[in-house]
Amino acid sequence: METQVFDADGTWVCPPGVTSVQAECVGGASSGSARAQSPSNAGGAGGGGGAYAKTLSIPVTPGVTYNVKVGLGGAAPPAGENRGNAGAASWFTTTGSFPTSTAEGCMAQGAAVCANVNTGAIGGLAGTSVGDVKTSGSNGG
Repeated sequence: METQVFDADGTWVCPPGVTSVQAECVGGASSGSARAQSPSNAGGAGGGGGAYAKTLSIPVTPGVTYNVKVGLGGAAPPAGENRGNAGAASWFTTTGSFPTSTAEGCMAQGAAVCANVNTGAIGGLAGTSVGDVKTSGSNGG
């Protein structure tokens, strides 16, 4: 079985003789919150991990180009900002847009916004991801 890994958005052209593929996706992690400036100068909260999803068999057509989206991690917040930034979803799709079922591809949710300096961000949720195998990302600390 041949494997192709994407670390940036791109496309994949289905080679001759291939009629189905397996896809694995990992959503982007969120950034943590920046350190509180006053009154405590406490450290910020941690970002959450992106979800994981795998679709075991996605029907494809030889010669057709398919889209791949690699979800970026959340950007670092400015100093003193009480919230981090969400990670983006990653996906492989046969429809040209966000997949909504395993027949259309695979999608792993990015982690949620880190809401404040006291609570870590919620990891990407398996329940809102698309795949035969799904795991939520870890929550930030």
